[in-house]
Amino acid sequence: LYIRGHFNFPKNSASGVTLALRHVVDDGAVFYLNGVEVARFGVPAGAVTSETFSSSNENAYRGPVAISPTNLVPGDNVFAVEVHQVDTTSSDIVFGAELIATVPAAPPATTAPKFSAPARQGGNLVLTWDGTGTLQAADGVTGPWTDVANAKSPFTATVSRGAKFYRVKQ
Repeated sequence: LYIRGHFNFPKNSASGVTLALRHVVDDGAVFYLNGVEVARFGVPAGAVTSETFSSSNENAYRGPVAISPTNLVPGDNVFAVEVHQVDTTSSDIVFGAELIATVPAAPPATTAPKFSAPARQGGNLVLTWDGTGTLQAADGVTGPWTDVANAKSPFTATVSRGAKFYRVKQ
């Protein structure tokens, strides 16, 4: 008995993924992911043909068993199995399988700190930002940028002649 199914695996999800297989088979089976053997149960080692017999005739649940995700690809994947009988007189076939992919959660998106427009306080500017980050200053918009020592929000900047630029760097 030959069975195959297609499934879609999202792009950019393969990093850190683990795969596990659970199945019930009577009598034996060989499992493939995208044409590469990933597991074998009750079928002797070596080349497999339609004439290969199973080495057992049990009907039991197995797994979950870890299998290599090496052949998992973004997009269309094919999971296939061939079920083998113990001999030519076997009167039944049992097959059920579940392929489980565990994908690590994406790290939380980081957002740039909100840097508010300066407020004037007397002859000074008050700069505020939320989140973390380092306040930097430069004399020109293209830098060079230097860290403002011990700057915490709100930060009071003294206004002087000439241009001064500020940014918060993550």
